[in-house]
Amino acid sequence: MDWPKGIWRIFLILLVAIPAVCTIVIFFFSHETFTEQVFSNYHNPEKLEKFRSTLLTQERFTLLRFCLIFLTTICLIIGIAAWNRHQQVFLLWHRIRNYSFHTIKQAREFWWHLPAIERYITLCLFAVIIISRVYFLYQVPFHIDERFTYLYFVSKGMGVSMAYYPNPNNHIFFTILCTIISAFIDDPWLVMKIPAFLMGFVLVVVYWAVIRSFFDLTITLLATALFAFSAGVWYYGLQGRGYSLLMICLLIAIRSVFTILQIKKNRFTPFFWLWLSSVLGFYTIPIFIYPFTGIMLFAGIYLLTQKEYASFLRLCFCTVCILTSAFLLYLPVFVFNGWNAISGNSWVVAMPWDAFIADIPAHLLSMADNMWGYLPFGQWLLLLTIVYCIIILIRKAHSSHRRKWVYLFLICLLSLLVISVGQRILLFQRLILYLSVFQYLILALLLIDIVSWLIQKPVYRLYILTGISAFYISFNSFQFYRDTAPEKFDLYDSFDNISSLLYQKQADIIFVNMYEYALCIRFQYETNGKPIDLDSQQTESGKEYRYLVIHKEYAVPEQISLANYKVIYSDAEAVVYEKVSL
Repeated sequence: MDWPKGIWRIFLILLVAIPAVCTIVIFFFSHETFTEQVFSNYHNPEKLEKFRSTLLTQERFTLLRFCLIFLTTICLIIGIAAWNRHQQVFLLWHRIRNYSFHTIKQAREFWWHLPAIERYITLCLFAVIIISRVYFLYQVPFHIDERFTYLYFVSKGMGVSMAYYPNPNNHIFFTILCTIISAFIDDPWLVMKIPAFLMGFVLVVVYWAVIRSFFDLTITLLATALFAFSAGVWYYGLQGRGYSLLMICLLIAIRSVFTILQIKKNRFTPFFWLWLSSVLGFYTIPIFIYPFTGIMLFAGIYLLTQKEYASFLRLCFCTVCILTSAFLLYLPVFVFNGWNAISGNSWVVAMPWDAFIADIPAHLLSMADNMWGYLPFGQWLLLLTIVYCIIILIRKAHSSHRRKWVYLFLICLLSLLVISVGQRILLFQRLILYLSVFQYLILALLLIDIVSWLIQKPVYRLYILTGISAFYISFNSFQFYRDTAPEKFDLYDSFDNISSLLYQKQADIIFVNMYEYALCIRFQYETNGKPIDLDSQQTESGKEYRYLVIHKEYAVPEQISLANYKVIYSDAEAVVYEKVSL
């Protein structure tokens, strides 16, 4: 048996055997036994019954069995169909591998063929970005969302990270990366910050590379500076969330789409990278549906207008493969959390039409103002960029690349509004962060055109644009410095101080009237392997609490009498009480 054929058949055997074994095993376990085994990694075994009643219920356990049967059947069909097709599969694999290596080789050659001055300027910009982010990495606090992600997903292992979805906090693909890092590092701060920092910088490099493949040095450097030092991109490049990873997937998908539109012959590899980047984008955060819709509409309209019907059909097939693959990856989420786990959570519930129509104008104005970060007059700036985009489309003098990017930006913006209205949801600011990929490129083009119109000599234009970039970086750095000043995070200091105090006193049977304090206290205990009896916001009838954590803006429950407690800690945010021994 030749080596490639043997490897291929071993892979197919494993492809069928693994889900088959899982199916057999789960049919030998009862619901009670299986949930007890799954729950054994948690520090609160007394909450097993809650796990059975709210997450892996008897109905969902039955659904899990049928899903495994279905998955095993599909794998068996694939295995039978592909048993003797190892040559075709390996040929396809070699095409993907060779295309990837060729792309890396082209990128390396492209970099070394750039003028030395361009390489030095680019490296200097990257160095400034790294230095600034390393500095601010230690200034921003360990955010509530990061603690939640580590406590309820990362620390519980790969299975929980892939299947537990109580709210949109689980950016699954990013969480999986953190879970892998947690196998080598114990410090929760490092586990969450290392992938965030790396993904944030990789995002800037990918952004530079994609923009540089379409535009010249001046446009690329200005757009990269505007993008990298924008408030949202900067902030989420330091916080352990999946937004940077989502934008990396978006940029790769955009580059793949442009490659598909440029080539005239059938090539598999750009469709493969479009499929892979889009699936991982969906698996990071489901809001990838917003840019994905815009990208596919843009590509579909372009191919139809160019009468490239064969490529349009391949694009439709690729879209079906992307959505199917994303659904299969989210299947554990649906099994353990219900079919409405993503669309039915409290953060994305549809508003009544009358309330939505009344709130949407003010909300859109607020989002237009905030989407530019620290830049003033955000509403007028957005209006100016849209007018500029329309001018580019009307005038035929502009390059085709510029016109394509403008079309893509406007279609993504319009599709976002249509989907938002269809969902009747007022989107959070961070959900439209992906628009930064487009808006700062358009802003860079606008600034360069204005400067070119006002100043004739190229050297003076370069001085002006360099001054604009330096001022923008300095201004945003100063604003970010102010926003990360220690006095801005008194609440986080209170979280940490109270959590450390209670942990040092080995406090137990605690009531907390604010959820964020409860989360931080639980994080302090469970990351150190200590169990805790803690109730948050609602008291348990007849329970005698030994410690109380009362935020000053929240009321004390009527069932609790502070006359039986003494103050052991107080700050500007909260007070800690200890029960007086009689």
